[in-house]
Amino acid sequence: MSAGGWAVGAGLGAVLGVAAVLLHERSLRRALAQQQAGMIAAVETIGDKVLADGTVVAGLPRQRAGASAAVPELETVGARSGEGQLEHAVTGLLVAARSSFESTVLQELVSQADPLHQATHDPLTGLLNREALMTTAAEVVSLASKHHPLSVLMIDLDRFKDVNDSLGHGIGDRLLAQVGPRLRTALRPGDTIARLGGDEFAVLLPTAGEDGAQLVAERLSEALETPFEVDGMDLHVEASIGIAVSHRPSRPSTHTVEGLLREAEIAMYRAKGEGAGVVVFEPEHDSGHGRSRLELSAELRRAITQWQLVLHYQPVVDVVQGRLAGVEALVRWEHPDRGLLPPAMFLPLAEQTGLIIPLSKLVLAAAVEQAATWFRAGYPVQIAVNLSPRWLQHADVPEIVSSVLSLHDVPPELLRLEITESAVLAQPQQALPLLNRLREMGIGLSLDDFGTGYSSMTHLRHLPVDELKVDRGFVDAMTTSPQDAVIVRAAIELGHNLGMDVVAEGIENADTLAEIVSAGCSLAQGYYFARPLPPDDLLIWANERFPGFGVDQPASRHS
Repeated sequence: MSAGGWAVGAGLGAVLGVAAVLLHERSLRRALAQQQAGMIAAVETIGDKVLADGTVVAGLPRQRAGASAAVPELETVGARSGEGQLEHAVTGLLVAARSSFESTVLQELVSQADPLHQATHDPLTGLLNREALMTTAAEVVSLASKHHPLSVLMIDLDRFKDVNDSLGHGIGDRLLAQVGPRLRTALRPGDTIARLGGDEFAVLLPTAGEDGAQLVAERLSEALETPFEVDGMDLHVEASIGIAVSHRPSRPSTHTVEGLLREAEIAMYRAKGEGAGVVVFEPEHDSGHGRSRLELSAELRRAITQWQLVLHYQPVVDVVQGRLAGVEALVRWEHPDRGLLPPAMFLPLAEQTGLIIPLSKLVLAAAVEQAATWFRAGYPVQIAVNLSPRWLQHADVPEIVSSVLSLHDVPPELLRLEITESAVLAQPQQALPLLNRLREMGIGLSLDDFGTGYSSMTHLRHLPVDELKVDRGFVDAMTTSPQDAVIVRAAIELGHNLGMDVVAEGIENADTLAEIVSAGCSLAQGYYFARPLPPDDLLIWANERFPGFGVDQPASRHS
């Protein structure tokens, strides 16, 4: 943008930036008008009294006990005592009315200010709320043009749910209370930021095109790089940011608030799914198939009822014995228009909307049915299924698992359930009895993403799990980070000393595999062996890689 363009943009941005304040000011002006109307009525009443009684004010008013504040009691003298006395009386009337008015107005405005702020601002972060943002955005969009476009940023924190699950919602709220104000410091004076709910924020950038919006997005990301200190802990936060720019050719949706928010949301989910950090919306991201969160939620609900979800299976390999030790079931969405969608594109939405529970039940049923199919074909393969933290809070899990196994006549040892340590620690009194019942049924239990939570040795010692899965983030960095290598080796030794199997996730190359084998870990999972595969492809892969795979070589752990 030229220097002149920036000057115009800065001026217009400064005006638009106070739009939220003007919302507040309008309400105060309404209160002021009401008080003015009351004052005028009071003066007219006093005037009527003067004319009717033939009296005028001789000095400042004195309030009679029990009298109305709007019509002060008057000290009177004769009305026809002279022109100067009448002028003095009128002046006294105005002083009295003004004094009464100012006192009442101040009290009224103070009483209205706090409720108004509460109605337009998020109480946790102090930012505007969704309703205030929509009102402000409507005004800003009306002033935007192709020469001075508006950009909208949608910001969603990555893995914020892990904070809530691991440390509790109180810590999560205190973290958000710091995130919001810090994001605001990265904006220009004319920009507007609001908290939409949960860990989602939106930013309006008046007179900012694509380049300017990207610069702001970079500043927002940089603002989050410094850890947040909450209750003595340093918490790291990253975000996925989607950008939408108004007044694009032949894109009418970019001329409306709703259209811009929708496009920014689509770009944000694309950024989250690709791990890209920041994505600018492009028409091909939508192609007529982009959906708002509400629409996508309705589609996902239909996908569950219509069995549009399918499972792919990633092998877990015993690299010492050279055999398949089991598989992990990973869900995919066969969207009728958008093709095969990875879990990152819909699982966060499922968690936020409560659809994760019916989705989890569907995945469990499909996995057990697949285990039965393989078992009858002579391939006893243990299938691991991720157990949602939200479902783990329901007491019906053991009954449903038992019912599904009975329905398909599958031995319980062919099912393994993966849980996260944070899910257990969120509500241990409820989770531990449930996990003990599952373990007593003969079902394998794995502690997934080990190392990312905050469990103590005491908690770990009492968990009824028979396997630890070391998080891929540590495993992948073993060859480049001595600290991560120490963590992985310690986790492997800890798991073995507690009588558990240990699986190293995220094996991407031969060097990393050599590291985990030298650390004493024999079970591995990752793209180095195979990506998640459809059921038939998985059998083909296993038979090619492990001759004799089948009845004589069951694919299961042997703790």
